Amino acid sequence: SIPELQAVVLRYADMVASANPIIVDKDGNRMNINGDNIFRLIDRPNAMQSWGKMMKMIAINQCITNNVLIYAPNGSFGKLQLMPLAFNNVKIVPTGKNLVSVDLASFIEKFQIPTSRINEFKDFMPDEVIYISEVDGINLFDSRSKLDALKMPLSNLKKQYEKRNVLLVNMFSLGILSSNNTDGISSLPISEADVN
Repeated sequence: SIPELQAVVLRYADMVASANPIIVDKDGNRMNINGDNIFRLIDRPNAMQSWGKMMKMIAINQCITNNVLIYAPNGSFGKLQLMPLAFNNVKIVPTGKNLVSVDLASFIEKFQIPTSRINEFKDFMPDEVIYISEVDGINLFDSRSKLDALKMPLSNLKKQYEKRNVLLVNMFSLGILSSNNTDGISSLPISEADVN
């Protein structure tokens, strides 16, 4: 609802989506792989999206929520699929062993992901999803977005748009009921006889 913020987020998402994917090992070293499944995954990560569209959705989720959840089940013939999920509806069930954990399964018992619009959830184990979260210093997972720090200026912008819309609507309606051409935007003058 805030065009200035939306423009920045979409610009960042377009930049991320236009990057060329490369294959690296766990240490970040570039790898040369000739596997067909890897190239198929980059060409079409799921049945609905191209790589660029998937990366754009991931970038938007990361900007808005600071959390990215990608459902990564094995499809037919063992082929991996990647499906990014909107994080605002996902429920994280922690294990309670946060400070002694060494892997994702030690932090998180399961993810509850909505399967419909009527609050039906299905449980997914940590090995079924890719979870990306930037720790914010307070929360080890389900961290807060950096946009939270902009809450006050963003709310001011939102209120200004609401005020502008109210003024435009009221000015327009006043102009319709007036015989003065300057009382509104695209006002139509009404004669005294029409009013009576």
